[in-house]
Amino acid sequence: MAKQAAFCHEQTVDVCLLQGTTGEWPSLSLDERIELATEWRRCVPVGHPMKLILHIGHDALPDARKLAQLAADLQYDAVLLSPPSKFVAASVEAQVACLAEVLSECPATPALYYHYPDVR
Repeated sequence: MAKQAAFCHEQTVDVCLLQGTTGEWPSLSLDERIELATEWRRCVPVGHPMKLILHIGHDALPDARKLAQLAADLQYDAVLLSPPSKFVAASVEAQVACLAEVLSECPATPALYYHYPDVR
């Protein structure tokens, strides 16, 4: 990761989105996601010109909350959150409550929301 972070910085990348939207997050265990997030923050310390955004979405809400707390503890610049994809909330209100529960673990961290629209 140190080589990746250095390369991104050399290329004047402003922001790195970690464990993002192209399928890497569901293929990693929670421990792997924690390890990667911790190592990236070590390679790109707080105050570095390159900002870090951590994807904290997870199908298990307790795990999403752990990732949100980790993002707060490591002072990530922002988090990216997708809703659970296997157990979809029954209503918009339930979805908002789910997101609020997760984001309560990192209340001072800017949050971005995204979802995959139903494309059937």
